[in-house]
Amino acid sequence: MRTTVDLADHLLVRAKQLAAAQRTTLTAILEDSLRMYLATVPAEMRKKRGRFRLPVADGGKPRAGIDLTDTSALMEIP
Repeated sequence: MRTTVDLADHLLVRAKQLAAAQRTTLTAILEDSLRMYLATVPAEMRKKRGRFRLPVADGGKPRAGIDLTDTSALMEIP
């Protein structure tokens, strides 16, 4: 199947170099790379799938020191 993708120049150059070194096609390199990546996704998703509760509220009010606009800091709350 044909499709168009937008790749960063440096990635395309490295993929072409690898294809030349292995005497294969760019398509084969991209397919193999995508297969390997997709094979790892289910294991990673299982790790992240567990339910968790963000402890940001107590009785309907935010806990002292909690900034609800800083989402990255919310993930670090013990």
